[in-house]
Amino acid sequence: INVTDDALDLIAIDSNGGMRDAIGLLDQLNAYTNGDIKKDDVVLLSGRMSDKEIYNLFEQICNDNIKECFDEIEKFDGMGKNFVYICEDIIKYLRDSYLKLQIGETTDIMKILPNDKIIDIIMMFNSAISDMKNAKDKKIFFDLTIIKILNILNKQTNVCDIKKEFTE
Repeated sequence: INVTDDALDLIAIDSNGGMRDAIGLLDQLNAYTNGDIKKDDVVLLSGRMSDKEIYNLFEQICNDNIKECFDEIEKFDGMGKNFVYICEDIIKYLRDSYLKLQIGETTDIMKILPNDKIIDIIMMFNSAISDMKNAKDKKIFFDLTIIKILNILNKQTNVCDIKKEFTE
């Protein structure tokens, strides 16, 4: 079996340190990939979100493409993605990008998101995870978090505008 380091990291995270869970996930991945396991394979199998999907979602948000943004979220829901994992993946992606910015590296997401809002956005997703822990419908809290982010990034957007766009 050939497993990349970033795939191993995700396997460890998804198994919560449990050896049996890690072995079970590794076994499933091995059958799915014929022994060549990459991060994207773990993302696909575990209901996580790829860096490209995160970037595309934030591109829709930053461009105030509200309908397209929520269409993407519906697509994630239809694919069976776990919204707690999605929040965790977004937090990690934004944190890593923000840390790179602090050492002088630029990432694609930092080119579209205002740097002074990154920590606020991370905290919103962290709060959403807490709210989701006991919720039956986790997607509702994810949707509300996206609406909050739309409201802080795009001053012309508000909940009334979102409702109007979906009813037109």
